Amino acid sequence: MVFIFAKRIINKKPRTYSRFFYPFNLIQIAIPKKISKTPTTTNTIHKMLVNSKEIFLDAIKNKYALGAFNFVNMEVLQGILETAVEENSPVIVQCSTGAIKYAGGNYLSGMVINATKDLPIPVIWNLDHGKTYEDCVNAIDLGFTNVMIDASHLPYEENIALTKKVVDYAHTKGVTVE
Repeated sequence: MVFIFAKRIINKKPRTYSRFFYPFNLIQIAIPKKISKTPTTTNTIHKMLVNSKEIFLDAIKNKYALGAFNFVNMEVLQGILETAVEENSPVIVQCSTGAIKYAGGNYLSGMVINATKDLPIPVIWNLDHGKTYEDCVNAIDLGFTNVMIDASHLPYEENIALTKKVVDYAHTKGVTVE
C-alpha cells in the first residue's frame, strides 16, 4: 500500500523507504493483510469509521502493519483511501493540529466522514500529536475516532494528569487514546 500510494502521489516509480516518504508517518513498513473480521463500532455515522482498539488487536494477532498517513487536502485523502481499498487493508488517516488550523477542522472532518461512509474497509480517523486537552476535545467533537495526546513537553506528573483527563473525556465518546 505504501509504495502504490507513493507512486500515485508523485507519479514516479516507487522506491524503498527513506526520507522520501516524509509527510507520512508509518507504524511499520509492511504490506498489510486483509482484516480478519469486520470491526464492531459504536459510531452512529457509519460502520467503517472506527477507533483503533479492535483494528490494532487484529493487526497484532494476524501480524500485519497499518499505514498511518497525514493529509491536508482532498486529493491526498482520496489517494490514501483508494489505495487502501485496492489493497483491502484497514488504514489510519490523520491530521495534526497544525493541519486543522490551516484547513479547518470542520472541512477536514467532513471530508473524512463523507469519503469513508461507503468504504468496504475500516478507517481510523486520528489526531496526530495533539498538544493540549482542548486540541483533543476539539478533534473528538469533530468526529475523530482516535487521538494522540503528546504531553512530552510537560513535567512527568503534569503529563500523566493531562493524559488521564483526555482519556476520561475520550472514553465517554468511544474514542481511543494513544
